Amino acid sequence: MSIALLPYEIIGIWIERENAHVCRLWNKIWRDKSILISLRCDEQASIHCSLDFLVGFKNLMGLYLGKTSAIDIQSLTMLQTLLIDDNEYVDDNMLQQLTNIKTLSLRYNNKITSQSLQHLTNITDLSIASNDESINIGYKSCITDYVLTHLTKLSSLSIECSYYISDNSIKHLTNMTYLEISMSDTITDESIKKLTNLRHINISDAAITYESLKYLTNLTSLELGKGDIEDRELATMTNLKSLSLYDCEKISGVALKYLSNLEILHLYYQDDIDDNDLEGLTKLKELRVASCDQIKKWVVRCMFPNLPYLED
Repeated sequence: MSIALLPYEIIGIWIERENAHVCRLWNKIWRDKSILISLRCDEQASIHCSLDFLVGFKNLMGLYLGKTSAIDIQSLTMLQTLLIDDNEYVDDNMLQQLTNIKTLSLRYNNKITSQSLQHLTNITDLSIASNDESINIGYKSCITDYVLTHLTKLSSLSIECSYYISDNSIKHLTNMTYLEISMSDTITDESIKKLTNLRHINISDAAITYESLKYLTNLTSLELGKGDIEDRELATMTNLKSLSLYDCEKISGVALKYLSNLEILHLYYQDDIDDNDLEGLTKLKELRVASCDQIKKWVVRCMFPNLPYLED
């Protein structure tokens, strides 16, 4: 349950007027519940007060902080989910106390480093992106291979523009079932081919080819963005149930004719795929098409009249 379901005005009243009747009732009901709190405010909504009231939630399981949300979270030891993307306040000293965390998102966060992450060995789901761009206090302050060697329970990992993560650590994360890699040339086929438990992989602007994907026999979901995989290679991946292609110039409709188990198909900027290439995909439950010049929406509507999702 999320505090975000309540209007910010009510939250503000509860914080600023401790004697208000609604505040006392709200306090009694919510303090002991296992809840997720989101304080990721948009430009029109903000709370102009201290967030230290959060320490009173004894069973706070999840917390989503915005860029300027300022709170000392080190006493929130029950936290299992923490999203502090681009947050400017939470630091290593606070985070390293929260050893129960299982899901952690640090996208565009340059406050958190290896110092704290190496202690969070229960993490199963980690998301990082551009975490080393503005750090200028030395290599050891970045999120590096060294950190991932401590996170042996990882089952899900999302990496974008993280130059200090490479094959040296990825090859050891053999428990992973979900992997996203974007804008990376330090993670290659050498490590990916060892991750044979992967069920989903998302590759965008990365140095990964079919030479590693062919070893991932448990893979059922594939997302490709501007990759080097060709028709003849994709055609062999007949276990796929979900496929997303974004501006993959080497893939045409030839491969799709072999992927008869597809249930979900997303196509973006795929000008070499036309209506006829979709005809044999009789198991489709979801189809999304955008900026594909050879695919006519009305034709596909007739071809798949019962599809709940069809976009262009």
